[in-house]
This record gives sequence, C-alpha cells and structure tokens, in this order.
Amino acid sequence: MAEELQEDLRYLESEEQLRQFLPSEDISMLRANLLLNFCCFHKISKWKSILPLAEEALEISTKTNYSEGRGLSLLEMGYQNWFSDQFNLAFRQLADSATILKETPNYFKYSRAVAVKSSILWGHGKRNEAIIDMFNALRHVRKSTNENDSLWLQWFLGIFYFDLKDYQIAEEQYLLSLKIIKKSTRNTRDAYAYCMIGYGGVLMQTNRQKEALDYFNNAKSFCEKNGLWMQEARVLFELGNHYSSIGDTENARIHLQKSYDIRKKQNTKPALVSSLLSLAKLEKDYLLETAFKFAFKALQLSDIIDSKSKIQASHQLLAKLFEQKGDFKNSHYHLNHANEVTAELNKGGKINSELKNLEKKFTGELMKREAELLLHQNQELKEAYNTINIQYQEISDSISYAKRIQTAILPPLDLFDEYLKETFLIYQPKQVVAGDFY
Repeated sequence: MAEELQEDLRYLESEEQLRQFLPSEDISMLRANLLLNFCCFHKISKWKSILPLAEEALEISTKTNYSEGRGLSLLEMGYQNWFSDQFNLAFRQLADSATILKETPNYFKYSRAVAVKSSILWGHGKRNEAIIDMFNALRHVRKSTNENDSLWLQWFLGIFYFDLKDYQIAEEQYLLSLKIIKKSTRNTRDAYAYCMIGYGGVLMQTNRQKEALDYFNNAKSFCEKNGLWMQEARVLFELGNHYSSIGDTENARIHLQKSYDIRKKQNTKPALVSSLLSLAKLEKDYLLETAFKFAFKALQLSDIIDSKSKIQASHQLLAKLFEQKGDFKNSHYHLNHANEVTAELNKGGKINSELKNLEKKFTGELMKREAELLLHQNQELKEAYNTINIQYQEISDSISYAKRIQTAILPPLDLFDEYLKETFLIYQPKQVVAGDFY
C-alpha cells in the first residue's frame, strides 16, 4: 500500500478529535472513500495491489449501508478482475456496480461501469448486447448537466466504431472524448492517453501518418511521465505496427518486442494476444517457424480468455501461414474456423447497421427531448414575461399617480414671475417623478 494512503488511514484510526465530532460510521465511510480514491487514481499504475483495497472498501460500505460506496467498490473490483482476465466475475461485479450507481447522482462512475461491462460483452462477440447497454446508458447519463459524465461511453463507442472500421464516426467519438477531457477537472490520465492513441489509430487508418505519429509520440511521452504502463505498451504496439507497414522491420521488431515484454510482465492476456499476432505477421517472411510459434500461442491464449475476435484473428493468420508453407489441409482447417467465428461475430454488416440505427434513434430521442425542453422553457419565459408585464404596469401606474400628486403640490411658474423677478428654475425629472422639490 502506498505510503500516502497508509498515513491517511493511520490518521483516521488515531485521531481522537474526529471521534468527538463524527460517529464511527462516518469515520468508516471516510476510510472507504480514501481507499476508493486511491483505487481509482492508481487503477493502472498499481493495479496488482488494488483489488484487496477495493474489497476492504466493499466490506466497510456494506457494514455501514453506504450504497454508493458499495457501487464504487464493485466498480474497482470489476475493473481489476477485467485486467486479470477474470471476465465472468468482472462482468457480474460491473453489472452490480452499474445497477447501484444508476440510483445515485454519480453519472461519471456509472458510465465507467457500463462502458467496461459493454467492452467485455463486445470482446466475447455479444455485440448487440454491448451496443444496447451503451445507448441505454447514454440516455440515462444525458439527465446530467455535466458533459464530462459521458466520457467513458463516448470513448468506448470510439473503440467499437474503430473495430467496425467506421473510422469517420470513430474519429468523431475520440475527438469528442478529448474535448471532454480538456474541460474536465477529474483524474482522466488513463482516458487521455487511450484517446490520443485511439485517435492516432484512426489517423493512421485514414492515411494521415504524420499526424498519427505526432499523437503516438505525444502519448508515449505522456505515458512514460505518468507511469501508465498499459497505455505505453499499447502505443509501442501501434508504433511497431506502423513501422511494419512501411517495411522498417528493425524498428517494428524493437517496438513490438518492448510492448510484448510489458504485457507479458503484467500478464494481460488479451493485449498479449495482439502482440503475438503482430509479431507473427512481422516474422512470417523472415522466420516462418517463429511466426508459427507466436500464432499458436496467440490462439491458445485467445481460447483461454474466450475472445471471439482474437480467436478469429488467430485462425485467420494460421491459415495464411500454413498456405505459405504449402500445407493446404491445415490452411483450410484454420480458414474454416476463422470463417465460422467471423459469421458468429459480425453476421455480415448487421452489427454496424444496428449500431447506426440505435445511434439514429438515440439522436432522435435527444432532439425530441431538447425540443420539449425548449418548448417548456419558452412557456416558462412567456409566463415570466406576462408576470413581469403586469408588475411593470402596476409600478408605472403608481409612478404616474405620484407624478400627478407632485405636480399638484408644486406652485405654478407664473407665481415665480410675479413675486420673484430675475430668477429662473430648472426642474427636469430624469424620467417621471423628480427627487427634488422647490
């Protein structure tokens, strides 16, 4: 446990003054919040030590009936189990977290729980469920007046659209996410790094390599500075793929190997599969047996984590490698498996079409809601105008009557001319009634 957290927790346990003013339940809730803030801030940099802290926060929150604390604890536990490839457990925890947090004003953490839960569904080929969850969550989060609250949903939609090769909408989602991050006062270091990398990937796929490399290199520096090993591995992976695409094998091998080493050290299996597949593609024209070794390892890990998209990619690559070797029987075997998973995963263009249909419906609902809100606001403005107009008329009538009284008590000007020769009088009210008398 980090020293700063230990110091804060010791303070809570030893500070007698706190106990004079706060019930023990409140002190326990403070402890839970300290643990949860630490978990959130260090969810990547210290990820292997986070899970027991989140479990302690859950225990405290349950004992003190701290509902939001339970939701936040389950969120951090689900996030850590997601990293550890415990997908079924992570999914249940994130689903429970989203259910609890939906009943609180914490829209930002609710959107994070739904986004990661949907990502698990997406990775396991349940893309319809993932899409529906995301847009239902967006409808809920739109109740918030804080644009920042939708960050995780917008960011993960960028990932989904990128996977579907709809780079135009993916770009829109990443740019919107980066715009939200720049305005945000929250700790969004991990999101910022990932969105820079994601946007760089879109730029690379749309032949804007120079801009893409700028984003990748900026992201790499940011990750190194902030200890974001996961995002650093990802940007090294993207740079390696870029160098591979332009035939710079040496730089490609260096970057891909560095990415692989980080991911292997942290044992993040889904990311490891991606690294193995890229290394296999790189080596297929140079060291075919090494390429086979990487590809079979990728397939093995893909089966373990039950990632449909990675199983499909592994079979497809193995089919090409066996074809290159002249082993058409095995090539056909792996190609057949790849096609089966592809059909299960994508179902033609249905997923992309359904995603766009849901987005269209969501946008239509949003426009309708905004129109209703505008109509409501206009009605309120009209009512306010009528009220103000009546009040103005009443005040104007009172002022006009005051003028009549003031005029009646002031002597006429011809009396001045008769009794006070060689005098003059300036009497000029600013509007209706004067403040001076003569």
